[in-house]
Amino acid sequence: MNSHSTTSRKRNDNAFSLIEVVLALAVAAIGLMAILGLLPQGLEASRNAADNTIAATLVHDIFSTIRTSPFTSVTNVNSLGFNLPTSPPCNLGTFNNSTIGSPVVSSYFDKAGFTPTVTNADFYYKVVLTFQPEIPLNGTWAAVSMVTATVVWPALSASPINTNVFVTKVAQYNQ
Repeated sequence: MNSHSTTSRKRNDNAFSLIEVVLALAVAAIGLMAILGLLPQGLEASRNAADNTIAATLVHDIFSTIRTSPFTSVTNVNSLGFNLPTSPPCNLGTFNNSTIGSPVVSSYFDKAGFTPTVTNADFYYKVVLTFQPEIPLNGTWAAVSMVTATVVWPALSASPINTNVFVTKVAQYNQ
């Protein structure tokens, strides 16, 4: 009989105590709070990367449009919302708006990188183009022009938060 009474008094050590469960939950809660604290920073970084990618793609398309134009008559960027002079045609060898007081050539785009058609409420990116012909060596007009595209966003804020500057050179080739 002694053996039967001793087996009924043994503790069952296979389960977790209440203190162990509370400590495990506390460790898990601290880990989850740390992960949730990083979530807004990750979302912000993702949004900034997407905005930078759209800005770069936008300027790449603008530069490609300029390069496909005749060097002596770059007006096809007007289809993107820019207002380059058409009469006389904009000659990249002579058109220079890099000096102070020169005409600003700019256009606005929405968050997806398209030209907005409705209102200025859709304006998110502002692209300003600056044209500066290279100094000619022989005194005639230049055969190379430096084009600078400055992208700012959000476009309508008092002081834009983000600014990217892209530069390319466009050359005239004899055809």
